Amino acid sequence: RRNGIREESGARDLVSPSDKASLLTPRLKVVAALIGSGLDNKSIGRWIGVSELTVRGMIRKCQRILGCSTRAEIPV
Repeated sequence: RRNGIREESGARDLVSPSDKASLLTPRLKVVAALIGSGLDNKSIGRWIGVSELTVRGMIRKCQRILGCSTRAEIPV
C-alpha cells in the first residue's frame, strides 16, 4: 500500500502521468512545479522553507510515486 492505495504488480505502469500526479500531496505538487520552473534544490528549499536535504527526499518521493528515474522526468 502506498498513499492508501493498494497496488497490484505492474499496475502503476498502466496509470497515465496526469493520474499519477494526482497521487502527489499538495506539498509535493509544489515541489514538482518548482522543479519545472527550473529551480535547484537549494532554491526550492528556500522557497518552501525546508532544508536542501529535505527537498532531495521530497524529489525522490515524487520520482517513486510517478515512476520517474530523473527529476527532469517529473511532470509539472
